[in-house]
Amino acid sequence: MEENKTVTATPEQAIPHGPESTTSPTKAEEAAVVQDAAPESGASPAAKKKPPLKLILIGAAALAAIITVTVILISRSSPSSIAKRYIQALYTNDKTATSLWAFDFNALRLSSYDGSEEEFFEAQSEELSADITSWSQFYKATDQNYQEELEDEFGKYKVSTEVTRTRDISVKKLLEETDWWIKILEKEISFDSDSIADARVITVKAKIAGEDDIERTKYDVYVVKIGGTWGVLDYEVTD
Repeated sequence: MEENKTVTATPEQAIPHGPESTTSPTKAEEAAVVQDAAPESGASPAAKKKPPLKLILIGAAALAAIITVTVILISRSSPSSIAKRYIQALYTNDKTATSLWAFDFNALRLSSYDGSEEEFFEAQSEELSADITSWSQFYKATDQNYQEELEDEFGKYKVSTEVTRTRDISVKKLLEETDWWIKILEKEISFDSDSIADARVITVKAKIAGEDDIERTKYDVYVVKIGGTWGVLDYEVTD
């Protein structure tokens, strides 16, 4: 009678290495597998994949858009652009004109009413014949009132502006030329003239072309830099 024998497999024999093999591969077989799996010399798996042309074009378009917007923003914040937009807004948009001053122009408006918006709006309601209880209503009434005045004089009209000259001016010279205005600002709204870091004088020509008449006006706009931002300090009609 034969004796039963138990055969124990080694760890290598117990773990299959493929669908057709139950034995461990030889060193030569392992080397062949590694060689087949390795990428070609000098190349990586990521290097073999190139982004689709569509994605490249979309990325380029997005970058171009960002650059364009940046250039526009820089251009709009330049002294000449500030001056031009301000004179244009004088005729068409009081809210925009107010926002382009180098100081709080609404605070200056309220200075004659002890800072009371309620008293200011009440006075403006009577002057402009409108129900004004907010700044938005004030801007709207102001624009409408001025538009009616221009239409009475020119008929249907169009306003255009252009910058004809940009002149550097020292802060010292600026303070001398606008001395009377600076004193008003310092008194009424505690304006700090020492905060002015740079200045320009921008000449802007405005043209009102109407059905009944044409009017041309030239302005010198004093634009100053305060806290890194350009704004209008003062302006005067030069002809």
